[in-house]
Amino acid sequence: MTRKKGQQLTLEDRVKLQTYLEDGIIIKAICLRLKVSKQTIYREIQRNSIYKYTGNFNSGVDCVNYIKCQYKKELSDFHKKHCYKYCTHYVKDTCKFVARFPFVCNKCEKNTRCRFEKRFYYATKADNKASEIRSITRQGIRIDEDDFKQIDAIISPLIAEKHQSLNHILSTHDEIDVSERTLRNWINNGYTQAKTIDMPRVVRFKVNKEYTHRISKPAAMLVGRMFKNYKEYIKERPYLITSQFDTVYGLMEDHKRLLTIHFPSIEFQFGILLKAGTADEVNSAISKLREQIGIEMFKRIFPVILTDNGVEFNKLIDIEMYNDEKICSIFFCDPYRSGQKGSCERNHELYRYIQPKKKSIENLTQKQVNNIFSNINCVYRKSLSGVRPYDLAKAVLGEKFLEIIGIKEVFPDDVDLTSNAKKQK
Repeated sequence: MTRKKGQQLTLEDRVKLQTYLEDGIIIKAICLRLKVSKQTIYREIQRNSIYKYTGNFNSGVDCVNYIKCQYKKELSDFHKKHCYKYCTHYVKDTCKFVARFPFVCNKCEKNTRCRFEKRFYYATKADNKASEIRSITRQGIRIDEDDFKQIDAIISPLIAEKHQSLNHILSTHDEIDVSERTLRNWINNGYTQAKTIDMPRVVRFKVNKEYTHRISKPAAMLVGRMFKNYKEYIKERPYLITSQFDTVYGLMEDHKRLLTIHFPSIEFQFGILLKAGTADEVNSAISKLREQIGIEMFKRIFPVILTDNGVEFNKLIDIEMYNDEKICSIFFCDPYRSGQKGSCERNHELYRYIQPKKKSIENLTQKQVNNIFSNINCVYRKSLSGVRPYDLAKAVLGEKFLEIIGIKEVFPDDVDLTSNAKKQK
């Protein structure tokens, strides 16, 4: 059974495809599992894989004549080091295994020492590349040329000469039958006579940052543990408690990191101070907590864990098993979608009242961390119908658990969301 015609591959499909390629699964089996045709797989790999060279290509190691080169003596020492540019006999050679399926070097054991140009398929980068291609193909002006010129003749003088806003122009010119967003895109893309700088207030807007997308997780780790899988899992098990893990830091040069654990249903959060922001340090902290509260309490309080794609959580799935028993289920947000655990992120705002950004946490102690979150959890929340997270945690998670993690009750008049909260006894 194949999917509907025109249906795009999703990030989850691409994660699975990367895993299948790395496992050496044959093309027929991949097509059956993803429910697509061979042509779809071929196009996906050809379009969205990336090239990477790991050798010294300057010296022409990928030339067909490299093994028994008879022409180096014709070149100077400098040109020998850059013979791919200067040698008239240079002919680029390619690996015969990349010429056929799987077309990439993901599984090849020689890819680190091979002299050829490498080609890899990475799910996240492939998804980003596909999105970019879709965006580019949708750009342009979808309107008759004469109509566009007529609209441009109206809006450009009003913007450039009188600095009228697009909203004002559309409100006073019924003959313009396109949206404000379309007009803004035309101007930003340079299609109109009026330029972006001519628009009122536009210079006050901040330019969006461009992020270099990276892969921080092996694709096999994400299979069955993506946000889509998380939603399906909790839909079938709404009675299970979900916790959201994240890390925050003070200054980039700090060694210490703060692991925050948040329970969105009751908006309760506490923190564990880490010596470093590494995957081993995170797992060590969770293992220590498991020992402190006992395996049965851990299974009850942490049956479902959702976290982001930070490298500090690269080994988190190791805690799923304990003595050959699965004690919890780990899931990851989609890349660059921290909003999928938005409740946790919003609660960090309260933490930042006490411990502002760009302030070192190297001198922070676990007792101070406990004081910070004790105050935060004793704030009455409108979102909880006027109840404190502390009271709900006491009922849901248990008083013993709160005692072990060091969260205490702070009376209403003593709640402090300034740096003084760290000094409380």
